[in-house]
Amino acid sequence: MRLNNIATPVIAWTGATLLLGVLASALLTWWQADTNFRTAQSAFETHSLDVVERLQDRMRLYEYGLRGARGTVLTAGEDGINEQLFDQYTKSRDIGTEFPGARGFGFIRRVPRPQTDDYLQARRADGRPGFAIKTLKEHEGESFVIEYIEPSERNSVALGLDIGSETNRRQAALAALQSGKATITGPITLLQSTGDPQRSLLFLLPVYRGGATPETLEAREARAFGWSYAPLALSEVLADFSLAPLHYDLSITDVSDPTKPDVVFNSQLTRPPSTATLSQALEREVYGRLWRIDLYARPGFVDHLHLIPARTVLAASLATSLLLAALICAILLGQDRKRKSLVQQAQLATIVENSADAIVGESNDGRVIIWNRAAERLLGYLRSEAMGQPLLEKITPEGERNTAAQLVEQVRANAEMAPADTTLLTKAGALVPVSITVGAIRGAHGEIIGIARLVRDISERLRAEQKLRDLADSLEQQVKDRTAELETARHDLQTVLDSVPSMIGYWDKNLCNRVANRAYSDWFGVDPAGLFGKHMSTLLGSELFERNRPHIEGALRGEVQKFERAIPRIDGKGNRHSLANYLPDVVDGEVRGFYVIVHDITEVVESRMAVARERERLAHIIEGTNVGTWEWNVQTGAITINERWAEIIGYTVAELQPTRIEAWAERSHPDDLPLAQEMLERHFRGEEAQYQSVVRMRHKDGHWVWVQSRGRVSTRTAEGAPQWMYGTHQDVTPMKEAEEQLQRAVAMLGGVLDAATQQSIIATDPDGIITLFNTGAEKMLGYSAQELVGVSSPAPLHLIEEIEAYGKELTQRHGYPVQGFRAFVHESAVSSPSATIKLMD
Repeated sequence: MRLNNIATPVIAWTGATLLLGVLASALLTWWQADTNFRTAQSAFETHSLDVVERLQDRMRLYEYGLRGARGTVLTAGEDGINEQLFDQYTKSRDIGTEFPGARGFGFIRRVPRPQTDDYLQARRADGRPGFAIKTLKEHEGESFVIEYIEPSERNSVALGLDIGSETNRRQAALAALQSGKATITGPITLLQSTGDPQRSLLFLLPVYRGGATPETLEAREARAFGWSYAPLALSEVLADFSLAPLHYDLSITDVSDPTKPDVVFNSQLTRPPSTATLSQALEREVYGRLWRIDLYARPGFVDHLHLIPARTVLAASLATSLLLAALICAILLGQDRKRKSLVQQAQLATIVENSADAIVGESNDGRVIIWNRAAERLLGYLRSEAMGQPLLEKITPEGERNTAAQLVEQVRANAEMAPADTTLLTKAGALVPVSITVGAIRGAHGEIIGIARLVRDISERLRAEQKLRDLADSLEQQVKDRTAELETARHDLQTVLDSVPSMIGYWDKNLCNRVANRAYSDWFGVDPAGLFGKHMSTLLGSELFERNRPHIEGALRGEVQKFERAIPRIDGKGNRHSLANYLPDVVDGEVRGFYVIVHDITEVVESRMAVARERERLAHIIEGTNVGTWEWNVQTGAITINERWAEIIGYTVAELQPTRIEAWAERSHPDDLPLAQEMLERHFRGEEAQYQSVVRMRHKDGHWVWVQSRGRVSTRTAEGAPQWMYGTHQDVTPMKEAEEQLQRAVAMLGGVLDAATQQSIIATDPDGIITLFNTGAEKMLGYSAQELVGVSSPAPLHLIEEIEAYGKELTQRHGYPVQGFRAFVHESAVSSPSATIKLMD
């Protein structure tokens, strides 16, 4: 009975414990599954935020690189930057280490259309003879040309590209220019990474004259002359983001235009497909673009967290329930305190063991009582080698032992402690720079039972500090070198200015001279060095100064001035003709002075006067020949005529306005126009050196006027098409009427000859070839005109003996041989070179 009394509570407690254990196991299993999901979700959210922050940090790092490139351009100056300077700058930076993922850094220059040829000439003179501007699409605006890009080995294909020829790139460049801020483009495909399945972008930072970003939009647009930029391939930018080892996928979509989202990067394009267990979507504004960043966790991500599976918890909890059922409630309560103590010790041990810094503890007698894994890695001693050994003295160098003893004394005196930099000896005998924080290990009653040291390796920090010092020294040397270069440049610039024959100077807003080149000596006979600080009127004299005053005042209002002026020569022999340019120096809206550039155009003016005289002479010649003149723009159809042209057909020039080529075609006879147009086309094709035609044109009174037109193409377009053509119109109506009368007379004579059937009429040219053989000759001699005209002489019509006898007679008479049929035409040929006609009955 007593045994049953004892067994019953045991069974009851065992059954109750087992039942509660099963229920608890089920609840714990559900809780573990839910906890695993929440833990994984939280970890993935934290990881997502870290990835986005890393991405933003990476972009800020690129911006820092852009500012460095811009500083190089500004230091060299808008026109001073060249291939060598930009190459020196990039070689001073370790782009791969300092800016991981960036393909390089470069400079893009604004090139207005009218300055394209000068710009290409300058670039080719800068060591790139084959430099050319490449476009992605034809456009009419100014060009944004990639002038430099380093490293050039993997970016050379982009050199010379006009990014303004593609809308996405151009909009980003203009947005950066107008805002003054670093800006990225939308997704693009780089010329230098066309095989990359991922998209790319350009990172642009505007460069303004004067260095500082102007406050107003108008000033920013006026003073910007280019951009520092970096081409970024997203596959390279994100190469070190450990997508595969950390088991997640990353997608970046440009949603700046919500209606047209554009994928910038998607890691799933280059990885095997997988089912996402967790996802996170974040939107961030990134240098002028709105990005949606989507992260998807692969199954390996959750596995990487090493979470306890719910089924393992179920099995363990059931097993625990069985074990707990075997224990009585009193034992469990008695062990509760001990369990809590063990948990705390385990937590502390875990923290110490997994600390990234070495943690070393020693007892009051100097023996090691704490030695974690970080201490093993840092100092080389295994825990088994260190524990219980007086190792602290061994790892402390001789010269650092006093410092170590002072730290211990301060701890025992309860003094405030700051980390101390020192060195320790490793097992291999190497010195390691470390930072040590010392604290007391106290017992249950607060007494000091040992000393704990937190030891951090500061090798990287010291190296970084040394790099900073080296960088400071380098920058100081660069400043010195740049100062020397600027002085050399100033001297070279002055030398160049002095070699220019034109006067070049600068006058401040008080009209006091600040710069003058040597040409001032040639023009005014003054020493340029002695001109500094003197008023402009002192140089020009009162009369010339007053004549120039309106232009001076216009320049001080910020208006560019350009005018011609005759300046007396210093030797008194006439005037020197000049073309003056006053260019205002405007800074932040304030005119500080103006530049003066004066060219000697004496030869131009004299040539201009000679041309005027020549024009007057030609006008007199045209007036004397009584011809009309015309100037025709073949491409536009516009035509300029003089009064004689209009007068020939009874009009005035004013009545024919606006004059176009159609005015000639509409008034030309339709029967004459095709031949005239054919002759015009032959001249256009180069088959005829000159265009010449005679057409009838309708007079204002209604009758037809014969007009002879002559002309020649003077200039052609770049494609070779005729552009400008010049010529004359001459009234040839009297000539045409005379020709018609002559033709009628010839026709009448031909009729008379053909009617003379009873007489033989034969005519030859001076060489004896028959040119006329009438009907009477055909009847009399039996030949047809077709057989003899233009083919034969009259020799077949005479006896050979007769020809020979007459030839001998002529030979004796003239003293030189006359033979063959020449005997019959010789007399006529000697007296007249015209054709000879023989009449025979």
